[in-house]
Amino acid sequence: MNVSLSRRSSVLLLALVALAASAGVTAAASGASLNAAPDDPRVTSTHTATITVGQATGSSSLNGLSVDYQGTGADVSDVDKADVVTVGIDRGDNESGSTVDVTVRNDLETVDISNGGRTLTAGFGGSYTLQEGDEVVIVYEGVKNPKAGTYDIPMNVNPQSSGGNATAVLSIGSGSSDGGSSADSGSDSDADSGGSTTAQSPGFGVLVAAFALVGAAFLARRR
Repeated sequence: MNVSLSRRSSVLLLALVALAASAGVTAAASGASLNAAPDDPRVTSTHTATITVGQATGSSSLNGLSVDYQGTGADVSDVDKADVVTVGIDRGDNESGSTVDVTVRNDLETVDISNGGRTLTAGFGGSYTLQEGDEVVIVYEGVKNPKAGTYDIPMNVNPQSSGGNATAVLSIGSGSSDGGSSADSGSDSDADSGGSTTAQSPGFGVLVAAFALVGAAFLARRR
């Protein structure tokens, strides 16, 4: 009976690990990217943000997209609706760069700036439906780049319902405009020291892996 109970426990534990991993896959967006042109520090730049739609957001209307620069020193205070150069959907995420299959510029209703000029949220009318694997693309002018460094930038498709979260990496070069000048002090109280990569909490996949290791140890002990 003990052997039977041990086997049942093993099967149940493995099923829980598989279920947790499956939930992690379906909940999030993926493939976020953020590029600055020019990528020199401290200059006004055009940013291109993309994020691939996950299963949780698939088959829903495009209602919003947020890009969160908090903790970087970047400033989007001067960005408004008129500064959006391109916004659309790359069906199946099979195009490169800012190329889109469907332009949704006519459905863009608002560009809201919050958190002291650190978060940009584009609001849409919901006229376009997303499918899993689509890439949402937005290009906007008027961003003040932070100092040189590499930064993690959270993005969210349909942020009002937390439809799909992903993190992009923004790389800012060490151009002459940075120059080690006095601009490095005071103006970026929320920036990372030294411009290093922003610290992030462990992702769901890390937690699943840890859970799987615990399960494997448990099974080994039962044997």
